[in-house]
Amino acid sequence: MLAALAGYIYWFEREPVSDAEGEEVFGVEEDAIDRIELQRSPEGEPVVLERGEKGWRLASPVAAQADEGEVDLLLQNLATMRFERVVAQASAVKLKDYGLDPAKMEVRFRTKDGTSRSLAFGADTPTPSNQYARRDGGEDVLVVASHLSLNFDKSGWDLRDKAVYALEGAPPAKRIEIERPEGNLALVKEGDLWLVLEPRSRADRNRSAGIATRVRTAEMKEIVSETSGELAAYGLDQPSRRVRVEFEGEGSPSIELLIGAATGSDYYARNPARQEVFVVASDLVDELAAPLAEVQSKKLFDYSTFAARRVRIEVKGEPPRELERGEAEEKKWRETAPPPGRDLDTTQVEDLLYALNGATGSLSASPAKTEPDFTITVWSGDTPTEERILVRREAEGVEVERAGEAVALALTGEAWTDIESKMKLEPQPAKEY
Repeated sequence: MLAALAGYIYWFEREPVSDAEGEEVFGVEEDAIDRIELQRSPEGEPVVLERGEKGWRLASPVAAQADEGEVDLLLQNLATMRFERVVAQASAVKLKDYGLDPAKMEVRFRTKDGTSRSLAFGADTPTPSNQYARRDGGEDVLVVASHLSLNFDKSGWDLRDKAVYALEGAPPAKRIEIERPEGNLALVKEGDLWLVLEPRSRADRNRSAGIATRVRTAEMKEIVSETSGELAAYGLDQPSRRVRVEFEGEGSPSIELLIGAATGSDYYARNPARQEVFVVASDLVDELAAPLAEVQSKKLFDYSTFAARRVRIEVKGEPPRELERGEAEEKKWRETAPPPGRDLDTTQVEDLLYALNGATGSLSASPAKTEPDFTITVWSGDTPTEERILVRREAEGVEVERAGEAVALALTGEAWTDIESKMKLEPQPAKEY
């Protein structure tokens, strides 16, 4: 008996069933399936998914939009899973001995032509990398890879779309308003630049876009109530924070998120356009609570060097200098004013642009009203965005005012000296033949 058992294991159970070999369990196309039912235990309520005109929806245990990515994985497994052998006939054995009466779990699906199929998963074989299964309630007891049943062991929460907002392909954000204990914050996009409205100052482009993206792509970690119910229990009758994001384009939607009380390390939250009360991660709330000084930009310029098209340099008491980038493939720079103009060493111009773009200062008081020593304007982008700074030398350093802003930047004298030295642009070197 021992030898017979050893021979059975050696010949039939020595290796797990391969996903690339053997016969397909169903041989069905993914697009042909329009309903999936997961019975995770004999007593439990099934998880039901149905395909609709607008994609897959969860029909049970709750009605909700389905996570398309998770559903795609289920469909892929139904279409591709294989078995390598039949080990018994249901009429000749006790299915209970194979863990199939009742089955541990079962996946059922329906195709668009009304055909119903199923696969019941039973006990592990003597080698636990494989598992017994029964297809369509038929005669054959199959051996399949154990990981297949794990792929179908999904709860309603696992298969539910956890996105707070249904915003596929939403346009870029144009305005962010955050009401918060730390002080309200409003950000608006003007051209390619983000600005803090109060006090009016340049906002960090990446930080501003990041806040909008974090809110737009927010996900629910847990749903604590399917209806709004008693909001006071979650601190949502008087939210601690409220954020509203508006998007570019006429008729584009706006979204709103309310943050309530803390729950452990996370927070209760609500989208006023939906009924559910859910939990969001604390790092999202931390982003909304960012201090104003962290959101404000400390950079002199925001342009990308490769996108700069035109530069004007004005030095007090001297005629302005105009630099323009050519449209030819070489994209050479030329000084067009003062006349008669000259071709410039492109490398030197780019060094100046990199220096201006990379320079940062520290936020200081309102800018002075005196005449600037230098005024530098850069136009960048296909629809040119204009950025202008006014530079004033002072005894303790250099003050930089970004035009139209209510705060200034303090820059060290050494940093400005490096930039000033790069303004001494040389003509394009003559070619040697």
